[in-house]
Amino acid sequence: MRKQYLTIALVLVTLLNQNLFAWGKLGHKTVAYIAQEKLKPKTLAKAKRILNGQDLVSVAVWADTIKFQRPETRGWHFIDVPVSDPSPDLANYCKGDNCITAKIDYFKEVLKSNQFTPDQKEEALKFVVHLVGDVFQPLHCAEDNHDKGGNGKQVRFEGLKMNLHSLWDSVIQKHDKGDERDLAALIEKECQASVVYDTIQDCALASHNIAATVIYPEHYRLNGVYDKDYEVKMQKIAHQQIYNAGVQLADILEDCLK
Repeated sequence: MRKQYLTIALVLVTLLNQNLFAWGKLGHKTVAYIAQEKLKPKTLAKAKRILNGQDLVSVAVWADTIKFQRPETRGWHFIDVPVSDPSPDLANYCKGDNCITAKIDYFKEVLKSNQFTPDQKEEALKFVVHLVGDVFQPLHCAEDNHDKGGNGKQVRFEGLKMNLHSLWDSVIQKHDKGDERDLAALIEKECQASVVYDTIQDCALASHNIAATVIYPEHYRLNGVYDKDYEVKMQKIAHQQIYNAGVQLADILEDCLK
C-alpha cells in the first residue's frame, strides 16, 4: 500500500511540475521544431545568429524558466478573456499592454527594428518562440468566472486530483513518446492543414473559441471527472494547436527576420 501511495505522489509531482511549463517542455519544443523545419535556410541562419548559435528548440522553454527571477513577465504568458464574452475586444482584457498578445507584438517590433541591442533582440526572439506556443494553448486565452484559465477549477483524471489548467498542460504528454522530433512527425501525420492567422489577436481569439465551445462545456458536462475518452478527444485538439503554433511561428519569423 505504501508503494502505491508513493507512486501516486510521484505522478502528482510530475503533473504539477509540468504546470510550471505551459504545454510542458515537450509541447513547446515541438512548436519550435515544427517552425524551425519550415523556415527558409537564410531565416533560420539569422535566427541562430541572434541566439548566439542556439536553435529555436534550445530556447523554447527559456521564458518559463525566468518567471521566478523576473515576476513581471508572468502576465506576459496569457490573456484572461471571459468565455461569457462571445465577441471579445482583446484590448479590454490587456491592461497596460501586460498580456500575451501585446507582448508578442512588441517583441516582433524589436526583431524588425535596428534600434535595439543584440542582447535585446536575443531576448525578444526567445520570448516570441515561447509566447507563440502559449497563445495556442486555449486556457492561456480564456477564463470562466475568474478561474484564471482553469487554474481555479479542480478536476479528477484517472483517480488524480488537479486543476483543469494543469491537466490541459499535461494531457498532450501523458502518452506521447520520444522527443520533439517524434511528436512533430506524429502531429504532422494526423493533423489537418494549418491556417496562418493575420494577427496574433486572431490566434488568441481562435484559442478562446476552443476554450469557450469545447473545453469548458466538456468540463461542466462531465462535472469535472475525466476519463480516457476525454483525454483522446482533447489530445487531438492539443496536437492540432501545437501544429498551428509551429506554422504560425514560422510565418512570424519569416516576416520579422527577412
